[in-house]
Amino acid sequence: MPDHLEELLAAERQGRSIIHHRAPRSGEPWEITVDSGGGAWLAAARWADRHGANVSVHLAAGAAEDPICAVLAEPLRRSGLLSPSPVGERTGGLPPPPSGSAWSMPLTGNGALFVRPAGADDATLTVEETREIDRRSIEDYALPGLCLMENAAVGAVMATCDLMGEGDWHAVIAAGGGNNAGDGLAAARGLAALGKRVTVLLLKDPGRLSPDAAANYRLLGDPPAHAAVVDAHASPAVLEQALADCDVVVDALLGTGFSGELAGPLLRAVEMINASSAPAVALDLPSGMSGNEGVIGPAVKAVRTVAFGNRKPGLLAGESIPLTGNVFIAEIGAPGPAAPPLRRGGA
Repeated sequence: MPDHLEELLAAERQGRSIIHHRAPRSGEPWEITVDSGGGAWLAAARWADRHGANVSVHLAAGAAEDPICAVLAEPLRRSGLLSPSPVGERTGGLPPPPSGSAWSMPLTGNGALFVRPAGADDATLTVEETREIDRRSIEDYALPGLCLMENAAVGAVMATCDLMGEGDWHAVIAAGGGNNAGDGLAAARGLAALGKRVTVLLLKDPGRLSPDAAANYRLLGDPPAHAAVVDAHASPAVLEQALADCDVVVDALLGTGFSGELAGPLLRAVEMINASSAPAVALDLPSGMSGNEGVIGPAVKAVRTVAFGNRKPGLLAGESIPLTGNVFIAEIGAPGPAAPPLRRGGA
């Protein structure tokens, strides 16, 4: 795990907050000079470019030596947005992000830049096509997978908060062991940051989590500072008790990598989620569903599904529709499916 992981993820979140103040307009000039500690502005520059602004970024000498800026500048460098000379000034006209706002953007207005109800024009891509976009994001655009995961979690947090509204409520994150679990673990931090009571039900041994999920597990702290973490993979009673005491379930058990049939603790977890009176918000697709084929056996019945980047064909299959609830698209900052490496606007 990078030494500066928390700073990197905080910069990603705050970059989204900067843009949230006002949607970037198509063709609007964004000439930004970034000095040391300006990682949020580098993240914002990438987001503004994705939404049509004419972005040019200059790195001051201090920023070039800042490890967070170096990571976030590389996608801009590969996309041709980074100017070689440290001149110019910020002309986006946007204020710094307000404290604590990064997780709490509404779905209306500018918040729709980040998560929105799925529409007829939204892309539907197969699991294989989606994986290729993820690969290109990481390899061709130098966008860390943890940043993609953090952006997905922001969308999940926004959609869940929009569903549940204000007030004191308790969220249970049901997490498996893959990257879908990592999305849920990152969302747990976000919900906790907004003052919600959060319990993570972990269905896998922490030592068997995927690398990015493991990084987000470590970010919860030891002992966990952001959310209660419960080892639930061998205890149906623990699952049942937690689900009886919550107001909403975030389904992060299985993602697009799932195939076959549910069994053991995962099957019990899906059955208990469906038996619970709490509404379920599914991350990417309801657990137990095939991304390409749809319903192939028992699956979570969600009231909302937050699809990351694009819908998968399985969400639109006839038998799947009653299980997905309302489908939302969370923009995670990945390049579009047709964007070649090094093309301007692809980061």
